[in-house]
Amino acid sequence: MRLHLALFICIAGGTHGQQTQTKPHAVPTAETVETNLAGVRALLPPPRAFDPSKASDVDLARYGLPPRPDPLKSPQVFASWKRWVEASTYRIVPQLKQTEVYHGPAKHLSIGKPIAAGPTPATSSNWSGFVITDPANIFNQVGGYVQGTFVVPKGLTCVVAADYHSSNWVGIDGLGTSDVFQLGTSTDVNCYAGAEAHYAWIEWYPSPSSMVTNLTVEAGDIVTVSAAATPAQNRFEVNYANWSTRQSMDLLMTPPPGTHLVGNCIEWIVERPDIDGATSNLTPFFLNSWTAMDGFFQQGNALLHYRPSAPPTGVSYLLTMTSGTTKLASVTLYPGQFDDSGLFQSFPNK
Repeated sequence: MRLHLALFICIAGGTHGQQTQTKPHAVPTAETVETNLAGVRALLPPPRAFDPSKASDVDLARYGLPPRPDPLKSPQVFASWKRWVEASTYRIVPQLKQTEVYHGPAKHLSIGKPIAAGPTPATSSNWSGFVITDPANIFNQVGGYVQGTFVVPKGLTCVVAADYHSSNWVGIDGLGTSDVFQLGTSTDVNCYAGAEAHYAWIEWYPSPSSMVTNLTVEAGDIVTVSAAATPAQNRFEVNYANWSTRQSMDLLMTPPPGTHLVGNCIEWIVERPDIDGATSNLTPFFLNSWTAMDGFFQQGNALLHYRPSAPPTGVSYLLTMTSGTTKLASVTLYPGQFDDSGLFQSFPNK
């Protein structure tokens, strides 16, 4: 789990469901360095002599780490905390290359009839996945984060000679807003050259995405991504960890000019992005598995646990990607006791 921002983590009693929280306190100045992209700073890894098992909450937060949970009262939280502490030790300062790829808001949204239990079905021409919306814009109030873990998908053998693009990402905003704050990975296939490429990227739409050129990403890698917002601190953070390659990054971003975070929705998405002003062809893939799809956002003194199967506020949607009447990709939800999982599938022969 992505356990970040000193505001949100409940030290005792776990993180699932609604929690009673102490009053938020200021996040200390993080140890950061400029990247080669304006408006993006990278958090540095802790120094080798840094001992997170003994560090204060203030010192932990300085290196982008959450407070240390009690291993007896919150064993699951403590295990996740240790995982992110480990990831912080192999952070890199990313080299970013702006692309002409845009992961924009959901297009041609059509909402179906609500069902008795589970997310409401819907379709979109560029998104497949899960979206939780709340008209109170709770995702831009006190703050919180959305996270997910997935296996980087591999493209299937080309059926038609063309360029194909597919992106896995989590984010805030994009359903009924003009901005999307997000990060993820891409699987691109050039059938003319017989080449497949994978890479990590960050984006705050309407700016284009920026590829991380010094991170290795391959099909089959297990990746965790999260997007976090602390509006009172004007802090917007994206975090990426590749558990297969043991590389991670933690970045602070500023909104594009004229853009602000609305905070009306969070999402876990497979997308066919826009390139050169047109929606791309979706990379065909067999199965694309996700786990630990969560959001934790504070409302008053309570920490609310959001997941597609059981949002505490707002409405959850399950989106199928379509082109006209043709289904391009769908997702199946597997609710768990604490965390939700999802399995995406494309339909390349339709």
